[in-house]
Amino acid sequence: MIYYGIVDKIKDEHESGIYGRRALSEKEAKKEENNYSEYLSAALSIVSFIPIIGIYARVGTGAAAVGINMYNKFKANATPISLQYKLDSAQSNDYKYINIPCAPLDKCYKVNDELFYGLFDNFNNKEKGFKTIMESHGGSTLIMFERETLPKTFKHYGGENGRFSTGLYCPHPKDSNILIPLDNYSEIIKSLKLEEVIRAFQSLGAKKIIIEDRTTINADIKGKYKGVDSSTTINLNQELLREKQFGRGNMNEEKALSDNLFIHDMPNVTTVLQGRTSMNQIVEKFSETVDLSAGADISVLGLFEGNMKGNYKRKWYFDVEFYDKN
Repeated sequence: MIYYGIVDKIKDEHESGIYGRRALSEKEAKKEENNYSEYLSAALSIVSFIPIIGIYARVGTGAAAVGINMYNKFKANATPISLQYKLDSAQSNDYKYINIPCAPLDKCYKVNDELFYGLFDNFNNKEKGFKTIMESHGGSTLIMFERETLPKTFKHYGGENGRFSTGLYCPHPKDSNILIPLDNYSEIIKSLKLEEVIRAFQSLGAKKIIIEDRTTINADIKGKYKGVDSSTTINLNQELLREKQFGRGNMNEEKALSDNLFIHDMPNVTTVLQGRTSMNQIVEKFSETVDLSAGADISVLGLFEGNMKGNYKRKWYFDVEFYDKN
C-alpha cells in the first residue's frame, strides 16, 4: 500500500530519494525497482523511473542488510532514518519527495520529528501510529511531497481544483490518481458512494429516492435494561442518509451507466439499474451491504476514526420509485 504525506515544504537538506535506517540489500533494491517503476513513473510523468545505476546513487554506508536479530539494538539505539538512495535526475528539481519503504526501517518505528514535518503530531503515540501505517497490507510505503509541487496527476477527491491540506492520504480505491485524507476517509467514501448511486437513479428517471442506514451492531449490555439482557443484539444506528424527489425529466441511460467507480460493487443496485434500462421497472425496495472501508486497512482507519470502532460494513435500505417510461 502507498500512503502519501503532504507537507508545506521539504527542507533543502532533505534530498529526494529513498530513506531508511540502513542501505537496501540487492534483493530489496530489486523489489523497489518493480514497485517504484509503476507508481512513481505515473505520478511524476517519467517514462522510465527505476532505481538502477545512472538514475539513483546509493549513499548508505551501512551493511547491505541487517538481520532481524538486530531489532533490539535498533530499539535501544535507534539509527536515524536517513537518505539511502539519492535521485540523480533533473526531475528531482520539479518534484521533491521523501520515499520511506517499510523494509529498511528494520521494524524500528521511532519517529524522527525533523524528517516527518509534523505528520504524526496528532497521534497520542507517534511510534504506534507510524508502525500501524507502515506494517499495513504486509508492508507499505510512505511518500512525502511538498504541497505546492505535488505532481499534477494527483487530484483532490473533491475535484481537480481542490487545494490539498497537509496531512496523511491514501489513494482512492478505484483511481490511484485521486488522494483521500485518512482523517475523514470513511465519511468521504460514504458520500462518494451515495452520490454515485443517486446520480445513476436520477439519470434513469427517478421520481423518489430514500436511502437509510439501518446497521445492526452486536453490543453487550451489562445487566438488564427494559427487558434487554447482555446477549441481545440491538440496533444502534438508524440514519436517514438521503431523501429526494424529482420532477419528470429526460432519461439518459448512457450517463447513468458511465463514470461509475463503486456501483459495480453493489450487486442489488446494479440489478435495479438493469431492470430500469432493459425493462420499465418503476418501484424497488431493497437493501445493500456497503463497505465504508473500501479495502483500506481497518487498523489504519482506526487511528483516525476511533468512533467507527470497526463498524465499516453498513446495511443501507433503498426505496426507489421511477416515472413510467411510457
